[in-house]
Amino acid sequence: MQVKEVWGALLRAAECSAKQAGSGAETAVEDTVAGVLLRYPHLSSEETTFVRNCAFNLSRFAALCEGAFQGYRDCYKRNSTYRPSMYLVAYLLIFQYRALGGATVREMFESSMPTPRLCEFVEFLLFSESVSRYAVPLWRAVYDDSFIQRHVLASLSSVADDATHDVLEWFHRQPSKSGTAVACPATEETAALDSTHLTLPPSSSAVPLRPLAGSRLPPNEVREMVFTVPEPRLPRIKSSPAPANAPLKREPTTPVGFSFHQREAAVSAAHSEKAAECSTSADQNTAQGGARLPPAQLRTMLSTSKSVPTTVAALWRERRAQERQRDNAERALRELEVTVHDSTEFDLWRQAQLEEEERRRQMEVLRRHLCAIEASDRARAQREQTMQARRRQIQRMRVQYHAEMQANRREQEHALREHEEHVQQLRSNLSRNCAAAVEKVAAEKCALAAQVKDESEQLRAAAQEAEEHRRTHQVLLIQEIHLLRERLREKHAAMGTERRRAWADGEVDAALGRMSQAELRDALERLCEEVATAEESRRQRVAEVRSRTQEKHERLERECIREREKKRRIRQANLAQRMAHRAAVEAERIQVETARMAQFHEKLETRLQAKRDAHRAAHETERQRRNEVLLCAQDGVSMERKRWSQYEAGLVRCAEGEQLRVLKEAQHLA
Repeated sequence: MQVKEVWGALLRAAECSAKQAGSGAETAVEDTVAGVLLRYPHLSSEETTFVRNCAFNLSRFAALCEGAFQGYRDCYKRNSTYRPSMYLVAYLLIFQYRALGGATVREMFESSMPTPRLCEFVEFLLFSESVSRYAVPLWRAVYDDSFIQRHVLASLSSVADDATHDVLEWFHRQPSKSGTAVACPATEETAALDSTHLTLPPSSSAVPLRPLAGSRLPPNEVREMVFTVPEPRLPRIKSSPAPANAPLKREPTTPVGFSFHQREAAVSAAHSEKAAECSTSADQNTAQGGARLPPAQLRTMLSTSKSVPTTVAALWRERRAQERQRDNAERALRELEVTVHDSTEFDLWRQAQLEEEERRRQMEVLRRHLCAIEASDRARAQREQTMQARRRQIQRMRVQYHAEMQANRREQEHALREHEEHVQQLRSNLSRNCAAAVEKVAAEKCALAAQVKDESEQLRAAAQEAEEHRRTHQVLLIQEIHLLRERLREKHAAMGTERRRAWADGEVDAALGRMSQAELRDALERLCEEVATAEESRRQRVAEVRSRTQEKHERLERECIREREKKRRIRQANLAQRMAHRAAVEAERIQVETARMAQFHEKLETRLQAKRDAHRAAHETERQRRNEVLLCAQDGVSMERKRWSQYEAGLVRCAEGEQLRVLKEAQHLA
């Protein structure tokens, strides 16, 4: 398909549909398309049929395309340029996208208008919310709801995904083009030159921009406007008075749309000549001042999107510019009314404008009052929310504090219970150990006592046995002594008898073994000595046995005393060790409790200090922010007020100079 030729023919048909939408335009459109097709003889029959059908449908659905175009203008605050191209884009997207395909539609749309404007319009059509808000109310004035829902909105929703992928994303990836391949008609140039709408920056996302009509900036944006970087200052306005014969910098403004322009032919020749002379002098002064830019350059400048900063200074300058334009229009109308000697319609128009301005002022006051009420309600609600959040936070902190206190109390009770159980267990173990030790000591004592008793009994038995043995031996000795004495007595008696017999018989015969008296005395002495020696030896043996028994008894007694002292020392050492262990455990418990309480106190102090620091920092930040806002607001307001006062003073001086010049010219002409 010859895409460019088909697009050119359809664009011409769209121009005719846009111009003659309200009249019987079918014949005019058909004739125009037939004339255009004569310049493209190389088009095939299918392409020619397609162009004729599209041209006929464009004339049928001109109201639909007009509604889409007007909705786009209301949504994005655009002027009326590229109206035929947008007519054709809307028709192709709604009715012919499936038949042509994404590649062909993209090739047709390319270079039809600047890429940002094309992307904005396609996004507007594909986004159902913006279409329902701005275009559907305009369509309902001509078409019924069933047609809009079934044939328009359904078609747009069905091709939204494919068009977004094949057309929008492809154009977003391409570099932006400020110029167009198809020239705009003269009507579009005039509309572009006369339009005073501000253009917004092109959208690069699939969601259309939020309209600015009737919108109100929220308080946070108003606060942010104070911190924006101000624009460069305007050049200084010279305080020197304007020259007496200052040339005009531009032509006098000629208002349009009033009925008194139709009566200009009836004005006197003198006034016509005066107006002609004034216009001639103004043209000469304008020609001397500088030439105007060509229409193509102006159209390029107007079609280029420029972002307008939404600052207080920009809004103030825009308001002042609008007021100056209105004042200039009133001044031009007043001069023209004075020229034609008829100010009735001007007075009526001025009265209507004053009433409209008064009504606008009242609406503005009411809107500001409502905004103030809404802001106060919002601030009150925000304060309530803040207080509720703070109360909830305090309640949570209290609950958390009580929970921590209960947990600490439970932990302390558990630790105290464990300590008491441990102490009770230690006491029970100590009592059992003491009872066992007492029983053991008693058993050992009883065993030692029994052993000592046994040893004492043995010693007593041994002593008694020794005593009995001694007594028996003594008795035996006594008996032996008695026997010896008896024998000695018998011997003495026998010897006496023998001696008496010997004395009676004569001398003793020594050979017969008879002893003399001296021999007998010596033998008796020897026997006495032997008896004394034996008795002394027996006494020594008894004394030795007794001394050994006494020493053994003393030794056993010393051993018992030593064992008792040793057990007493062991018992005292164990008692001292238990007391030291108990004191160490108590000291450790007190130290742990003291450390835990100190740590808890330090944690509470840290939290309290952190809260104090946070509150102090927040208070200091809020105070600094308020001071900065006040300072910036005061500086910005004072600077803008001084700047605009100087600018107004310069305008007043220029107006006074202009009035003096006009008066001098009038006096000169008179």
